[in-house]
Amino acid sequence: MAEPDVEIAARVRAKELRFDCKSRARVVAHSNSPAHVELLSERDNLPDAVEPGVTYRGVAVRWRAGVTLPSEPRPSRSTSRAEPS
Repeated sequence: MAEPDVEIAARVRAKELRFDCKSRARVVAHSNSPAHVELLSERDNLPDAVEPGVTYRGVAVRWRAGVTLPSEPRPSRSTSRAEPS
């Protein structure tokens, strides 16, 4: 697959990580055009559903959102008009 046109990525590492409550993270992607969105999340030493009160050690999280825009440009929605001659 081709490289995305737009990409946002983050990487976090921690020696220790502890949660006081269950996490409720959510990712939502919106687009005004028919774009292809790819979300990727990888974790080391951290389960998808964390447990409150548990200390996780040697944690790493990698997250990426990539968007590939359509190859055909959308028609312009410009409201400008040519000046009369």
